[in-house]
Amino acid sequence: MKMEALSVRDILSTQDIVIPEIQREYVWGNNKQLLEQFIRDITTAGTDINVGFLYSYMPEQASHSTCFLIDGQQRFTTLVLILYYLSIKEKRQADFNGLLKCSGTHMSFSYRVRSTTDNFLRKLFSDNTWFTGTGIEKQIKNKGWYTTIYDNDPSIQTILKSLQIIDEKLRENSGPLYDTIAGKVRFWYFNVKDTSQGEELYITMNSRGEILQPYENIKPLLFEKLCESGLKSAYHAYGKQWDTWEEFFYSLNEGEDIRQVDTGMNNFLRTVIELLSCKEHDKIKPAEDILEVSLTLSSISDYYQALEKIKGQYPEQVKQLFEKGDLYVLKGLLTVYVKENRDERDPLRIYKTLENGCRRKLVNNVPLLKFLRKFRNSNLPFYDFIHTQQEEAPEELQNVFDQHELNKINIYRQTGDPELEELFWQAEAHPVTNGSLKCIWYEKFSDNDAIRQPWTTADKNTFRKRFGLFQELFKPEHIRIPLSTPPQQNIIDNSLIARALITIDDYTINTGGRNWCFGFSDRWKDIMNTPKSYPVVSGLIDQLSEDDSPVSLYDKLRKIIDNYLTNYDLNKKDSRYYIAKYPDSLQAMHDGHNIIFFEAGWDNYWIDVINKDRMSSYHINLFRYLVYKYYPLTKDFNQWLELKNGLTLDCAEQHGWCIKYSDKVKTEFVEEQFKGYPLKPNREEKLFFIPVDLKEDLIEAGIGILEKMTQIP
Repeated sequence: MKMEALSVRDILSTQDIVIPEIQREYVWGNNKQLLEQFIRDITTAGTDINVGFLYSYMPEQASHSTCFLIDGQQRFTTLVLILYYLSIKEKRQADFNGLLKCSGTHMSFSYRVRSTTDNFLRKLFSDNTWFTGTGIEKQIKNKGWYTTIYDNDPSIQTILKSLQIIDEKLRENSGPLYDTIAGKVRFWYFNVKDTSQGEELYITMNSRGEILQPYENIKPLLFEKLCESGLKSAYHAYGKQWDTWEEFFYSLNEGEDIRQVDTGMNNFLRTVIELLSCKEHDKIKPAEDILEVSLTLSSISDYYQALEKIKGQYPEQVKQLFEKGDLYVLKGLLTVYVKENRDERDPLRIYKTLENGCRRKLVNNVPLLKFLRKFRNSNLPFYDFIHTQQEEAPEELQNVFDQHELNKINIYRQTGDPELEELFWQAEAHPVTNGSLKCIWYEKFSDNDAIRQPWTTADKNTFRKRFGLFQELFKPEHIRIPLSTPPQQNIIDNSLIARALITIDDYTINTGGRNWCFGFSDRWKDIMNTPKSYPVVSGLIDQLSEDDSPVSLYDKLRKIIDNYLTNYDLNKKDSRYYIAKYPDSLQAMHDGHNIIFFEAGWDNYWIDVINKDRMSSYHINLFRYLVYKYYPLTKDFNQWLELKNGLTLDCAEQHGWCIKYSDKVKTEFVEEQFKGYPLKPNREEKLFFIPVDLKEDLIEAGIGILEKMTQIP
């Protein structure tokens, strides 16, 4: 047979097409979005449109012109129904009746899935009466030839629904469409009586530059491989299965762009190929994949059955087949569902473990594929298999799971407690932990063997308490408060959390240059995944969990800060002291993402609060702002402490203040006003530096200096 694209007219003019008994019911009318999209595609393309493959075979006892469809029957049947409708609408009944041989002994299109269906279509196609108004389904049921036996035929009822949808879409169409649908809409028609045509079809279509989906390209090669393996008798069964697979993705699409179905099928087959080959596949390469990968219709069928199970339990993972992504979790689920021996909790365990690995951006494709193949071929449950791999192939395992994940799995195996698994999974899914439990309890989850303490039975309740405190501390309503919002009594905000953490140690993350974030909204997630933050946040949880006093979390945080200040060694004071002491220390002028600019570190007092993520002209020095905020008298100056007399109070690198002056200022007035102060002039920079003893409060000293500056004329 010459390879060419054939229209419905081409096919039915030369042979009789039969939908055989082994095929499934007609179902497209049950998916309105799918059918509407199909109608739009074939009526608005403007030129020839190819709607995919049509596979048939010639039964041994049939006439030479009779072919049984094994794939593509949904599309072909739908096109015949559309032609029937248009033949009446456009008065082309004679052409349609001749094409389908409605008056002959056998029509050129027979639907033999059920005899009642075939009988119904013969009577329907012979009825050339136009439908008056809407409600085609009801009008057909009122025909004299319609019998109640048809009511129990699912294909007939779906055909009626399809005609109703076709009428809704095409009734108001003014232009002629009959000839377009009959002659311009084409299939790649493939009769498997000559199986060598599979490769020929693939080569022919590609040489012509036809844009076919990868899964369509590989399809004829898979059927050819099936025949070569001596399983030609399975052609019709797998043709039916392939149609089922496509319908599965149509049903998942839920009315979205029909092209997404192609994406879903392509990604599914690509995923199966990766799982079989343990190699990265950016796209399907039909000829190569057939030869190099043990890809068969049977193996695809196994994974499809797994996919159906996954849809029931983890539908969001199946939906990801319509998107671009690595599909790591889905690959794990497919593997565990095709595995012959598995624990009943294994699907959930592999789902949670890989989901968390993806959350923490730890998973790499090829190492995961190799791990999954070994797991599938083993007889062990998931956790036990990982345990053996820790002993037999630790380096390979570390390429898939980091030590933190392995430590948790070891705890699961040790305790055998599903409730503990659920508790850990809940903590991992918290938007701030971002999958790591180290900030909740560092001593139990540290990767350092010297620090990590053994897990005990009593630890579950302790962990539950600690996680509860973590949840309350990092509530969304707490961490989304911008730093331009003044601190309020009994309200936990980013400033209070940061000040409490600073009492333990530095936990901040660099956001570029000399900018450091103390925690705001999603930035907390980044902080929790920075090693230096683990003992700091966990240390704060330690103190909160040890405080059993009947006071609020807000009061407990304030108590931690107060204890820190009470025991502070003033001889070693740096800027952290003031951040902890003053509730407004991290206040931004507007917005406020809790990001601070450091000139040179904690000992240098050139520290500015940034409004957003980068320095702007409206940032403000932390210490100048505190002086402005707590100045008790009338403020005859702005937030930058610029006075009308030409003087400005500014911070210094050291623990002290600078009095800057303009040219109009008489410096002797300054010297007179600050007689008795350790005033250090710098004529070149036009300023006086006043050091402040570390045992004195820098902010209180600044307020006193500012008050005296306002008295200078």
